[in-house]
Amino acid sequence: MSVLLNGPIQSHVSENLDEYVRQFNAATPCRHVIIDNFLDTEYAEQLYADLPGVDGMPKSRDYMFSDKRELSTLDRHSQLSRRLHDVFMSPEFADWLAALAGHRVFVDPEYVGGGFHAGAEGSFLDLHVDFNIHPAHHDWLREFNILLYMNPGWEPSWGGELLLTDDPSAPTISVEPLFNRLVIMESTDKSFHGYHKIAFPSGRERRSIAAYAYSHVPAGSIDRRTTTWVPEDASPVKRALAKNWNWLVLTKNKFLGSGTLKNRR
Repeated sequence: MSVLLNGPIQSHVSENLDEYVRQFNAATPCRHVIIDNFLDTEYAEQLYADLPGVDGMPKSRDYMFSDKRELSTLDRHSQLSRRLHDVFMSPEFADWLAALAGHRVFVDPEYVGGGFHAGAEGSFLDLHVDFNIHPAHHDWLREFNILLYMNPGWEPSWGGELLLTDDPSAPTISVEPLFNRLVIMESTDKSFHGYHKIAFPSGRERRSIAAYAYSHVPAGSIDRRTTTWVPEDASPVKRALAKNWNWLVLTKNKFLGSGTLKNRR
């Protein structure tokens, strides 16, 4: 199987699609695939230099469960980021994702909860599974997390590896957040992921670009779930909050709306 991808995407992404599908379906603990050198090298370097400054990115609304920043403006940050947006929105990329999913999926064009992510010194993200139904579209079911890492010269001592597990009490596998590495992972009620506190050098942040793929489902056919947290080595108070987080956030959203939708300033 071959899908011709337009734009600044390396040719192997299309040429090796069958192998990526095989790797995705064989991967444990949750299905995922790792694609190195996803973007044309020159373009990836330009995109990295053009990333938004951390001070201009809102803090994540995950509160005590994370310390990172998010800005969901990949489509309008710059002409360079718009090129990547155009790839994610293209019919060719939709066909490529459909080969992984086994059915039609599409990328959220507004990157709710996604877009540019950055974590400075001490940043962390507790283990969690993501919300399943889109905050603004009750007939969109989340299928994939699409994570492009942008960390040139990354060293193991910096930390920040993506942790994946289907059981928070069991060992995780870790994926190094290397520059120009794309990770696509399924999003289910058991696809727990996160990263431990980082120690990046002064003036450097853990950088990534996130997009999320969805499929259409009948509105109301699936119970809505917000982010489910399972923090490690947490205080009793934090564990109690995590246990009740779904109810608390869904109740808050009912009256005040979703805070995640506000990260497009």
